[in-house]
Amino acid sequence: MRDHHATAKKNNFIDERISGREAIDLFALGCVHSVICYISPLFFLATISYALAFFVLHSYGHAHPDWAKKHQSWHWRHHMENPNQNWNVVLPIADWIMKTNK
Repeated sequence: MRDHHATAKKNNFIDERISGREAIDLFALGCVHSVICYISPLFFLATISYALAFFVLHSYGHAHPDWAKKHQSWHWRHHMENPNQNWNVVLPIADWIMKTNK
């Protein structure tokens, strides 16, 4: 992930590479939560939907920095201003709760 942050910072937010680690982590998230599918299919569906949204929006945002600066300003600030803040990609809800949004 450090390489991703360094590349994005160096290239004005652009990093068009697909992260193998991100893909593996999101797949693992789905596998771990697959047990929940039997208990709460809607929770499992929401988890998978969020993981897919993360992957698509993260990739799209880093390929289109002007769009990201407008529609994912929290994530743009995470890369361009302070990598210790604004960790969320899809929605900054957890950042609001944990007070990591600046």
